[in-house]
Amino acid sequence: MNKPVFILIHGYSSSNVWWKYKDVNTSSLEKLDFLDKIKKLGDVYEHTMNFFNIIYYYTVDDIKEKERMSIIYKKYKPHTPDLDFSIKDLFYKNICKNIHNNVIEKYGENRKYILVCHSYGCLIGLLYSKIYKKECLFNILIDNPPYYLKLFTQMLNSKHTKKEKKIVDEYLYNNNQLKIILEKIKNKKPDENVNKEINMVFDLISYNDWNERIKHYDVSLPIHTVFFRAIYSNTKDKWKIKWNKWSSTEQKILEKHNSSDNLEYIIMQNAEHFIWYNQKYSDDIINKIKQLIK
Repeated sequence: MNKPVFILIHGYSSSNVWWKYKDVNTSSLEKLDFLDKIKKLGDVYEHTMNFFNIIYYYTVDDIKEKERMSIIYKKYKPHTPDLDFSIKDLFYKNICKNIHNNVIEKYGENRKYILVCHSYGCLIGLLYSKIYKKECLFNILIDNPPYYLKLFTQMLNSKHTKKEKKIVDEYLYNNNQLKIILEKIKNKKPDENVNKEINMVFDLISYNDWNERIKHYDVSLPIHTVFFRAIYSNTKDKWKIKWNKWSSTEQKILEKHNSSDNLEYIIMQNAEHFIWYNQKYSDDIINKIKQLIK
């Protein structure tokens, strides 16, 4: 039997670099062993979402931070100049089809897949495992946005998202408009600031994302799914308190609608959002994967 293919899907505005490196606020990144250990268990496909490459063109005001990021981008290339995407490329189903085509092209057909996803990428992974259920073994979801329909609906109707919608309706309502803005970003002069245009594209991505989360929400998990959730104890941070509450609700909903054979919910106390940055938690995730492969 062939080894499984691990499909890695990174988070919002992130990149594949962060599977193997940790930013420690210096001009060098800290090497991690998370990806190396996954590669010992099977073949690995790391999916890249080109629309997040707009960060490559972002202007940093702080001189020291600008110099630091310049070194990091030259050495590690977390994002590239590639901005070849259209509005349809933001839709979850199209992302899933793109991933599937790329994996088959690289590793051939009749392979079994394991989804390892982080944050925003987890919701795409869930849909992927639903569409290609027969080909998927299990999901490893690392600190996804709490899977809670009421939360998604509230965010879609929030003042912030309505502001995003207004920008989208005015400036990014079709591919021609998007192309104009992307061309301006790509052709910026070295000393030109196009952060306003970049933020507009992020408005498009974000507004589309909330709609996609609601559109594809399905509380019944398609295959065995392990949630690794960062929970914060003894915190006074309002955002972390909300995150804990949303996560608790998510767990109750998932347990109500899924059997223990299809769901595992693992709490990582006081982990950071990139949970595998902590060596112990990284090893816990790898050991769980090994256990499920057997």
